[in-house]
Amino acid sequence: MVLGNKGQALIAGIGVAIIVFIIAVQFITPLKEIVNDVRGSDKLDCGNTSLSTGIKATCVIVDWYTPYLILMIMASGIGFITENKFSR
Repeated sequence: MVLGNKGQALIAGIGVAIIVFIIAVQFITPLKEIVNDVRGSDKLDCGNTSLSTGIKATCVIVDWYTPYLILMIMASGIGFITENKFSR
């Protein structure tokens, strides 16, 4: 069975998206360790109740770092799949 150019591009795009997803999943554990280290008592001390508003905001931003990065990696994989579909 021979696929046309669009079929081959779709299959290649799905393959690349799967590989990007696997790489993103592998980044979760090191990112969690980094976030836990930054939130620890010797750095930001996010568990302290008497923090300034700026430190509290920084803690929230650090908390959202891992999901944001994973979603951006997945969005780029989905964008790679749909690139050929919408560019023509």
